[in-house]
Amino acid sequence: MRTNERTVLVGDKCVLVPYLKRHVDHYNKWMQSPELLEMTASEPLTLEEEYEMQESWRVDENKCTFIILAKENPELEITAENALAQKMVGDVNLFFNDHDDPHSAEIEIMIAEPSYRRKGMGLEAIRMMITYAYESLGTKRITAKISTENEGSIQLFLTQLGFNQIGYSQIFEEVTLERILSSRSASPSPTKPSQDPTDENKGEAFQVEDNDGDFGQPVLTQARFETLELNPEDLDHN
Repeated sequence: MRTNERTVLVGDKCVLVPYLKRHVDHYNKWMQSPELLEMTASEPLTLEEEYEMQESWRVDENKCTFIILAKENPELEITAENALAQKMVGDVNLFFNDHDDPHSAEIEIMIAEPSYRRKGMGLEAIRMMITYAYESLGTKRITAKISTENEGSIQLFLTQLGFNQIGYSQIFEEVTLERILSSRSASPSPTKPSQDPTDENKGEAFQVEDNDGDFGQPVLTQARFETLELNPEDLDHN
C-alpha cells in the first residue's frame, strides 16, 4: 500500500516499518521454515518470487504491510535515520478484501523469531496496527482468522484486544473474530486517554462496540506510538 510506504510507527517494544526490498532476503529465509509456512498457511517462494511479491504488495491498495522490528535498546531514541537498523522479528498485515465493506480489514501477524515471542511484542504491534488502521485508513471493522490449535492467540484477541468470536469453520479448523471500532466515548473510566496536548503524535483511543451497538468499558484504550516518516533516500524502489 502506497499510503504507508514511508510510515514508521514507534512503540515501547517494537518499531513498525514498511516492507522494503532490504527486508526481502531475510523474509524469504523465514518463509522456508515448515513451521512458519504452516502457521501462515503459505507456500514457499523463491527469492525472485519474494521480490516480486514485495513490489506487488507495495502498490496494492488492498494490502497494508509493516515489518516488525525489535527495539533492542529501550533507551535508544528511534529516529527516521536509525529506525531501519533495528532487528527484524516479524510482520503485521491488513487485507482489505471485503468488497461489500471498504472499511473492513482482516489482520494477520507473525513473530517469526522464536526468542521474541511471548514478550508482548505481538500484542503491541497489533494494537499499533489497529490504531493506525482506524486513524489513517478509515477502518471501522477488524477481523482475524485463527487456527483452533492456536488457543493462546485466540485468548489474546478475545481478552486483551476486545474481539468477539463471530464464526467457526470446521473445514479449515479456524475461528473468525471481529472487532468494531468507534470514536464515540463510553462512560468515563480510569483508562480514559490523556488529553495532554504534547501527545498529538501518539495513537488515539477508541471504544469497543458490540454487535448490539452498545458500548462497554474499553479493552484497548490507547495504542501509544510516535509516527515518523522515512527519508526518500531510504526507499529502495524506483
